Amino acid sequence: MAYKYDKILLVDDNEIDNFVNHRMMEIVSFSRHIVLKQSEKEALAYLRNECQKDADYPDFVFISPGVSSDAGSNFTQEVKKLSSNPSKNKVIILSIFDDPDHLKMIEKRISVFKALSKPLTIEELNKI
Repeated sequence: MAYKYDKILLVDDNEIDNFVNHRMMEIVSFSRHIVLKQSEKEALAYLRNECQKDADYPDFVFISPGVSSDAGSNFTQEVKKLSSNPSKNKVIILSIFDDPDHLKMIEKRISVFKALSKPLTIEELNKI
């Protein structure tokens, strides 16, 4: 089976959202490996401890940072510090909001690769 990417890190404190988003990625063969974490702290520990080389680093980090936009910004800054390869530190924010203007504002404010509403859809995954 051909996968679009090798490794994705999916971070959400909501188990149901993690399950649904993981399943959508499986349906479209989005990534060979999908690593699930339930907090920013767990995700950063994983990146620090398990991804010492750029080859081990996920192609994308999908995160639902919660209500605070500062949390997403702080997390994004930490992710960018951990990988020296800009093509390997792409963060995608998963938001509870589905307003396109709000998602664009998140992309600019936090400086992320993309902001998407959750749950993920096949169409959105195919655009990445």
